[in-house]
Amino acid sequence: MFFARHKNVTLALVLGIGCSLFIAAMSQRASAHPAPDAAPLKIGAVNLQWIILSTDEGKKETQALQQQFLPQTNELKTLEAEIIKMQKDLKDQASKLSEADRTTRVHAIETKEAKYNRHKEETLREVQEAEQRMYGRLSGKMIQVVQDYAKANGYTVVLDAGSPQSPILFANEQINISQQVVDAYNKSTSIPLPSPTATK
Repeated sequence: MFFARHKNVTLALVLGIGCSLFIAAMSQRASAHPAPDAAPLKIGAVNLQWIILSTDEGKKETQALQQQFLPQTNELKTLEAEIIKMQKDLKDQASKLSEADRTTRVHAIETKEAKYNRHKEETLREVQEAEQRMYGRLSGKMIQVVQDYAKANGYTVVLDAGSPQSPILFANEQINISQQVVDAYNKSTSIPLPSPTATK
């Protein structure tokens, strides 16, 4: 979970680069102007996408997206089942079909496959756009919670260790504050967990 890599997190890239520059600047400043009584750097790390999805609000939004796209998902399943049946029928009856009948059935399968692929691509694009809107709505609030938690607990910097663009090559699990931030977010929003529903 902590080091899982996710895509399409532009905000994480900005944060990762910014944090790296910040740490470098802090180190240079400390070297140039040593302060005997200065507090040591306290570094925390989170998996930004994971903590957004793990909040009660994130779970509720995810479930809402699943329900929103349930009709498209069911239609894709139906088309897939029809294609599989058509392919099986063609294979089972191949020796009994004339060349013309075989050509007609192959064309019908190809037409349905094209419809399936087109519908799948459209649905995937719509889902990705809806997810991006969801992250946009939640990420601003999450960043504020991270900042508030960091200030309240004396962190110098908090990094996003879950971004594929993260500069972090290794981090001890002890600096992982993802769950603490999720708890703080849930406490600040008081949104109830969504009730489990079957999505068939």
